Amino acid sequence: MGLKFSYRGSKKLLNRLARFNFPTRRKRFFSSLSITNVIEGNTGKIHISIFDVRHGTAKHPRHDAFLLLRSKALVCPEFRIEPESFLDKLDHAIGIGWHDIDFDKYPEFSNQFLLSSADEERFRRFFNVNAIPFFLSHPHMRLEAQSNAFLFTLPVSFLTADIVEKHIAEAIELYNLLMVPEQTSN
Repeated sequence: MGLKFSYRGSKKLLNRLARFNFPTRRKRFFSSLSITNVIEGNTGKIHISIFDVRHGTAKHPRHDAFLLLRSKALVCPEFRIEPESFLDKLDHAIGIGWHDIDFDKYPEFSNQFLLSSADEERFRRFFNVNAIPFFLSHPHMRLEAQSNAFLFTLPVSFLTADIVEKHIAEAIELYNLLMVPEQTSN
């Protein structure tokens, strides 16, 4: 695929990651946050980065894997989509936690995913409902979007070449679904 590997992450990648809430909110609770095992490359219009984020303490280190997909052609509102847990539903029922954006015409999707955005109206104009079957077929997908980038949390800690290719293909598939003309998502 023409991707390059580097054991150490760059300051540039760490700065890009700082725009996102999910990985960086952990830094508040842990002493360090570093990026390692970076795989990067371009597919023409899309820049792809896959990497590990180390956080925690020296005694209790933790690792998470992420895929960052960036494209100048991607102009999107900030939003997050992640599996909705029972606690999320309870928080929403009593009025605390994230505001969950639901779609009346797609109750299965709305029940399965917690979707939030600071600008719900802009998100609804951006979000193509043709992407809903994609999310339903990937029930553990976690995605955060910022301006021209998608950040996916990868559900595995040990990545093989096949798994990397699979996640890249899925990310590009979702990118293509969301790049088609706007659809009504009410």
